[in-house]
Amino acid sequence: MVVAVDAYPPGPARDEELRFAGTSYPPHAVLPGGLPGFEDGYSRVFLMPECPTGVREPRGDDHRLLVSTWTYFAKSREEKAAMLRLAVRMTNVVTEKLGCGGEPLPEPGDGAVPDTGRFVPRADARGTACDALATTRVPAEGRDGEVRIAVADGGIVGRCTLYAPKDDDGGDRRGRPLVELTGWHGDWGTDVREPGSGPDPLPMGRGTWKPALTEDRAWAVARCDGGNAGFAAYWGYDNRPGEERERDERKHPPTETENQARRVLLREYVAEFAKDQVRRGHCTGLEVPEIP
Repeated sequence: MVVAVDAYPPGPARDEELRFAGTSYPPHAVLPGGLPGFEDGYSRVFLMPECPTGVREPRGDDHRLLVSTWTYFAKSREEKAAMLRLAVRMTNVVTEKLGCGGEPLPEPGDGAVPDTGRFVPRADARGTACDALATTRVPAEGRDGEVRIAVADGGIVGRCTLYAPKDDDGGDRRGRPLVELTGWHGDWGTDVREPGSGPDPLPMGRGTWKPALTEDRAWAVARCDGGNAGFAAYWGYDNRPGEERERDERKHPPTETENQARRVLLREYVAEFAKDQVRRGHCTGLEVPEIP
């Protein structure tokens, strides 16, 4: 069995890897036990441990490593559990060799696996980390939809997704995603482009952590555990072919009134989501975008 482990200190190489990972719709799965990371759709486990004494040239307070571990496409629960244990152990080896200081990451419990999140009726998301999708106005198509909750304590990336009701065809296929809420902890690459967030990257690179608002996405910022935290709201990914979307947009361009309504609603989503996340994470300095 071949195991690939890559470690990146803060710098351009780490930012490029994070940019790629961040554009690949993370998290595919959040990690249990407060582990600072996520699993992607290719069964790679990304962990971002603190390395306060082992990074030679930290960028301000940015001293998280990025350690990715991959061996093969783990599918069974047993394989997933073994993969997660391996990733934690390899990450602890890396941080020890680099002299990062601090406590090693905790070993996952027996049988613990990355969690792809749970799906609940929209009303049942009230009081959870995805409360904003249950208590704010949503598109009419999603009022009786369901919410995917993929947020973990200590996680680096978390996601709440509002889906339209399932197709009434007797199958298990979910309705289309309508609204996405994501939380990001730590400095990331400078060109993360989430599906649905519009033509501009999320403003989350070094020196760009500040509130932002367009008709496609809203962005709020705070300080959590001494580092940057960002919170995004944007529309669900439209999986129509690009040419079809472009033709429709050219034929029926939104009016400025419609765009303003979209901005107002996205700001409402991100403000409610960020306030709740800041409260849960004991964060400070929350800034939400202003409505133009």
